[in-house]
Amino acid sequence: MKDLVKKTRSAIKYYVAYMGFYVMERLCPKSSNIWCFSTWKNYPHTMDNLRAVFEAVKDDPEIIKIILLQGQKKPEWQVEGVNIRFVQEVSLSGVFYLSVAKVYLMGTSLRGFTNFHALVGNKHQIIQLWHGIPLKRIGKLFPPEKFWEEETKKYSATVCSSPSDQEFMQQAFDPLSIDRVWQTGLPRNDFILATDEQLPNDYYTELEKIRDQVAGRFLILYAPTWRDSVENVYQFSAEEQSELDALLARHNAVLAIRGHANVRSKVDYQDVGALNNIIYVNDVPDANLLLKEAGALITDYSSIYIDYLITDRPIVYFTYDIDRYINERGFLYELVEAFVCDPAIGFKQLLTDIECAITEGVKDRARYHRVKSLFHQHADSCALNVVNKIKALN
Repeated sequence: MKDLVKKTRSAIKYYVAYMGFYVMERLCPKSSNIWCFSTWKNYPHTMDNLRAVFEAVKDDPEIIKIILLQGQKKPEWQVEGVNIRFVQEVSLSGVFYLSVAKVYLMGTSLRGFTNFHALVGNKHQIIQLWHGIPLKRIGKLFPPEKFWEEETKKYSATVCSSPSDQEFMQQAFDPLSIDRVWQTGLPRNDFILATDEQLPNDYYTELEKIRDQVAGRFLILYAPTWRDSVENVYQFSAEEQSELDALLARHNAVLAIRGHANVRSKVDYQDVGALNNIIYVNDVPDANLLLKEAGALITDYSSIYIDYLITDRPIVYFTYDIDRYINERGFLYELVEAFVCDPAIGFKQLLTDIECAITEGVKDRARYHRVKSLFHQHADSCALNVVNKIKALN
């Protein structure tokens, strides 16, 4: 009975908010000094590219910053800045700000930004910040996801980091014109290059937690991309874990494993509690903090390595399912041109490549910098670049 009452209340609340937005979206004028930021349900503040842009405007008294919560509680820590309001999206205050805000900032899709995406009109400036420099097909370049066809018509701009990235982002979010694909660099890269003092309070607290876990060892981050099927996520066997642990112990290193957010909660990871040098870091809210700390990165087809290129540190690729993955998602680039070194296909080669990364660093500097220049034409102040572009629209 209690569950029924709870579901009924939630349904009524949603209906009231839906109808409220339906009316206010049509009647309310839009204010260019109100910016709405989306969030992820597992964290009480915005993150990633959105967070970097927020940090660039948090002290601007002329901009009202609205953080749209998706059911999670607002932050318990002291949030720095002025004119900041945390509101539940499915509430009357939430739909009010959605109705009057001129600027929407999001990192996934409009349907991820608001439950009322179908009602959003064409009077907003919708800025698609995305969540990385794409290696795989995204948006309208990935035909199975049909919803992009209607959604991208509402976009005002997106961001990119290089001419090649600009070309693919324009195709992914067509009909955006090429001049609305801003070559600003990715705002989240500012966190990777930031000093400790430049990080927001909650990020610095998370960074200290990472350092406590690592305890002065050489940190290697393993961050694979997501798969359409959980069964295709690689699981290190008990024997492989032991071999990894021994290798890491020899070099005073630690392997931090971070599953992709889309499958992280569905994978039954084998317990590594008995091992001293393998840890999980799925609880770190923003992966950019891990990239900031990592001495080396292991990944597969995740574009996380593209962000990591700005550190000039070694990268290892573990592409155990490359033939299947090419057919599953497809790539925007030829991997031989986009990778900084040849990938490991099997576990034994992975061990060799990890040891080389620890002892030798980047082996082919010329190839590394060639790939870096393919993806990055901007070094820092990327978030501020985006802020200035948005303000120029108004």
